[in-house]
Amino acid sequence: MFVIKKSEILKRNVFLLFVLLNSPVVLSQNRITGIVKDSNLEVLAGVIVCQGNSENCTITDLNGSFQLVPDKKKGSTLNFSFPGYKSVSINFIDTIKTDLIIQMDIDDSVLLIYPDKGPFITDPSLKGWGFVASLQFDMIINRFGEFSSLLGNDNIELMNNLNVVSGWELSASYNRYQAGIIYGFSDAGKYDHDSLVMKTNTALYGLSFGFKIIDGKRFVITPKIAAKWYRYRLVNYDKDRKISLNQYLLDRDLDLRFNQITGFFGASLAYKLYIDNFIFSSDYWTIGFYGGYIFKLNDNPWIYSKHNRLIDDNKIRMNNLNVGVSMSFVID
Repeated sequence: MFVIKKSEILKRNVFLLFVLLNSPVVLSQNRITGIVKDSNLEVLAGVIVCQGNSENCTITDLNGSFQLVPDKKKGSTLNFSFPGYKSVSINFIDTIKTDLIIQMDIDDSVLLIYPDKGPFITDPSLKGWGFVASLQFDMIINRFGEFSSLLGNDNIELMNNLNVVSGWELSASYNRYQAGIIYGFSDAGKYDHDSLVMKTNTALYGLSFGFKIIDGKRFVITPKIAAKWYRYRLVNYDKDRKISLNQYLLDRDLDLRFNQITGFFGASLAYKLYIDNFIFSSDYWTIGFYGGYIFKLNDNPWIYSKHNRLIDDNKIRMNNLNVGVSMSFVID
């Protein structure tokens, strides 16, 4: 009589369970499959299929077919994009049970600068209101040499160092139009000179207007015009509590504000950085630079000292090149 021990039965059951759990049938992941066609029902090869704004992407083959294994952490949207065609999005991909048939229509409004460079293709889906917050470092070269006979070389040397202003630009956008306000500030520090303490700083206020001629998946090019008001402040005061009358009349306390209004026209180039699952799926950051021509709107600066308007024929010499770098956060 042939007898099978209970221990052998248990071993066989464990082995069978191990085989089942590791078989392709059990471990196969849910795949989204389908085919992409154009409006003439011709298959489209090379269509980019991505889950949300993530890097979980694939491309349709020569037969227009695709398959993608979704990641639950990457969102519930499937995006289809192809140069010259309107983008298509499918929501709630976790409920898809059958093969998809996607139809993409030609978009005549798409602007192709370099047809083989996808990042430069204008995205027609970018429309409506948006918000842009930019951190800027604005560089402009000024020279106050004409005031040296009045203010002294030490003050002029200090004021000539006010070339970089850091600040913010807050803008609202609608479709491709953009308008914003600018505020910046720069402090050149405090220095001792004989019996005096010298301080100087710059404040920047402005309005800007732009139009995005290219707003692609990766690059944004925006021609801009702006009006900028630079206010340069120079302060001299005695560092001792008690000074003689002669010394006071010789040094003089100064609190001067030089106001220069300028116009600007140029352009900015920015590169988009997408951050997946950050507040809204359409949000992105940009880093870039801008440059252009700057010119004075008032030839002589308006000079104020406390409540007094001061008149002088000297001018601030200004380099006509205005450049800067910026980092922005965008909500479309």
